[in-house]
This record gives sequence, C-alpha cells and structure tokens, in this order.
Amino acid sequence: MGGIQQVIFFLSALGPSQLILHRLHFEFIFNQSRTWTFQRLNILYGNWKSRFIAKCMSGPVIDATQAIIIIDRYAMMIMTKICDMYVQADLYIHERTDGFIKLGHYHPSFAAVNAPKAELDGVYAAIEDKRVSAVRATMQKVFDDRVAQRHRVMPFPDFIEARCLLVDREWTHKKLQSELENPLEMGMEPWVRELMDEKVERFGFVIYRLSYEGSDEEWKDFLGKLEDGLGSGWEDIIGADNIQGKAMLHWIDGREKDITEGDLVAARK
Repeated sequence: MGGIQQVIFFLSALGPSQLILHRLHFEFIFNQSRTWTFQRLNILYGNWKSRFIAKCMSGPVIDATQAIIIIDRYAMMIMTKICDMYVQADLYIHERTDGFIKLGHYHPSFAAVNAPKAELDGVYAAIEDKRVSAVRATMQKVFDDRVAQRHRVMPFPDFIEARCLLVDREWTHKKLQSELENPLEMGMEPWVRELMDEKVERFGFVIYRLSYEGSDEEWKDFLGKLEDGLGSGWEDIIGADNIQGKAMLHWIDGREKDITEGDLVAARK
C-alpha cells in the first residue's frame, strides 16, 4: 500500500477528537523542527557575518576619508551556503496535509484513495513541485526588486557588488520568513511532561552485552563514549533538567546469562 494511501486510510479510521489530536501533534513537531533548525542557522550565520564584518574593518586607514576594505572570500562562501540552507529549511520543513482527507483543504485528486501508489505519488509530487516553484519565484522577485532599488538609491563599486548581493539575499529571506531572524520558542515534548510525573521514578533501557571481543579496558572505553554520546542528546530538550536524573542504562553481560555472542534471539527471550 502506498504511503499516501496509508495516511488516508489511517486518518479516515479516526474519530473527530483523535483527528484534532493528531493534527495538533503534527503542528507541534513541525514547529519544533523549524525552530530547532532556524535557531542554529541564525547562530551560524551571525557568527560568520561577525567574522566577515571584522575582516572588512581590519584594513589600514589611509586618511580621514579613505580606508582599505578586506573582503573575506571564504566567509562569503560559508554565508552563501548558509543562505542556501535557509531556503532548503523554509521549503522542506513544512506542514503538509494534501492527502489528509479528513482534515479539510485536501486536493480533490486524493479523493480516489484506492488509486495506484504511483498515481497518488505523482499527484503529490506535482503539488509539491508547484508549491516549491511558486515560493522560489516569490523569493527571486523580492530579491530582484531589492537589488534594483539599491542600484538606484545607493550604487556601490563593482568590487564589492558580490558582498552587497549577499546582504540583499540575506534580507530577502528575512523579509519573507521572519522566523529566520526571530525563531519561535521550542515547546516541551509530551514525553518529557509525562516523565516529570512523580510516579515515574526511573526510565531508560536494559541493554545486553553480546559482543565479547576485546579487553575489559576497551569495553569500558566504549561504554564511556556511548554514555557521553547519549548524554549530549539532552541538549535543547525543554524540561530535561527535571527528568535527566531519572534516566538510566541497565547493562547485562550476556555471558552471565549463558547467552552466546551475537545471539539476539536469546537476549529477546
């Protein structure tokens, strides 16, 4: 069964209240994803922009009206890449309900839920391509208008035109998508709220060691790296301070349970 068909049938089987809950969940995940991405892009771009400006201002001053401007081409390249990422994030981290026939505003082509997967996927792809093309066209028009206005009002020498175009592009994105400059606040994940309940004393994983190669020192080194990696996963989790102390990993050495190396079936039992 095609992916779109699965979504349609799944949502068709839900009652009105369940549909609302699922819609709210989709919106929450959508906002969380965009916020996380835009916050980091904003920091990245701001850091490289500060470096670029500092480099420009570091040239020697000739006299009261003249100074040498140093262009950091490497920083410009990175900033251009980040602008590309702005566009990709804005285009593709996007809430879609085209196939959700029970949520309203669905494309009529999706009413034929029993159509072949290739047909439904083709409809979805066509809708998506049209949307992306429209957004890109809008971006290009706003950018072109800004460049034309700058050329009329405040023309610059050709040697700094590339720098000006980068600024034009930055502010084109920010004009069309305010979240790029002012990302939304991330919310608390439902699972975090549930684990904050006083009734929950511990949560985590029971993990079986089924690899017996290497020395005990190598195993301890591996465990340290694993725990450090898992510990870093708490970054930006709202409310993490209230539940992190409850998290635990319970290790069981398979040899103590007479489980042979790599025997996943025995471990599951």
